[in-house]
Amino acid sequence: PIMKKHISSLFQIRSIMEAKDIPEIKGTNVRILAGSPQCKLGEGPIWHPKFNAFYWIDISDEKLLRWDPSTDKTDIFVTDRKYTSLAATSEGLIASCHNFLWRLSLPDLAATKLFETSPLDEEKVRFNDGKVTPEGKYFVGSIHLKIREKIGSLYSYGYSGENIQDLNEPVVCFNGPNWSMDGKQVRWADSAIKALYAGDWDSKTGQISNKKVFAEIPEELAVYPDGATVDSEGNIYWALFSGSGIMRLNPQGEITGKISLPAQWITSVAFGGEDMRTLLVTSCNSLTAEKNPEPEGMTFVVTFDDENIKGQELAICNL
Repeated sequence: PIMKKHISSLFQIRSIMEAKDIPEIKGTNVRILAGSPQCKLGEGPIWHPKFNAFYWIDISDEKLLRWDPSTDKTDIFVTDRKYTSLAATSEGLIASCHNFLWRLSLPDLAATKLFETSPLDEEKVRFNDGKVTPEGKYFVGSIHLKIREKIGSLYSYGYSGENIQDLNEPVVCFNGPNWSMDGKQVRWADSAIKALYAGDWDSKTGQISNKKVFAEIPEELAVYPDGATVDSEGNIYWALFSGSGIMRLNPQGEITGKISLPAQWITSVAFGGEDMRTLLVTSCNSLTAEKNPEPEGMTFVVTFDDENIKGQELAICNL
């Protein structure tokens, strides 16, 4: 494996495919998802075990997308809200949107707020990435709207009645929440400062303690860790915004492999499929009014010849 001390050398280049000292994961097969649209800001992919489908969002274009691997059909729903993250429930979805969390029923997408008073200053920050916790609650973080100031925070919901808890962990741009196999450690990224953190997770209270650096990327280099997912052996697959790929880290934070992709702005990843052996990858077309050509903004399907590479099944959100 490549130790954490080599992370600095990795990010002296803009594309992970150019990192010669990091091996490509063998037997990796990549294709563009046929029939899927070019997303302006594709994000938040999840696998929904009840509906046997992947769901993800185009934040900027206010759309929810659904792909059924058994039929290879992609459906597109207009949401009229900029949802930023998703979790599966027994009947639908939980979604973050600006400064609230919402319960969405499927297939009609009827939306209900989970709480009425937001802890966020909507003129300065909004919710960004989020994920179901091992206990079936929700963990979400925020982003400074101008992506400059460390005034965002981390939040847990479902541990103290109807109140959302501010965990008082400052961030500029929260992304990539994921947990260790035993659920005792949570990891996340502050994308804007290119840092990966870890902390002890309290499953009873939804609180974090003993925060530490899980891995660190030099500030001057232009690659940003974004969304993440975990496989059945505890390895973390971290999307690299501006990095044209995904890096795989073992539970100790050592880089052990990469997946190179034909788009630069990779945003998030999720394992799914009935056998959990398919990796769905989202990307961003543009953060400006200018539209880039495909494959930027496309959704990718990654499969592996190695049958041992498959996803860790996530809890169903029980909120």
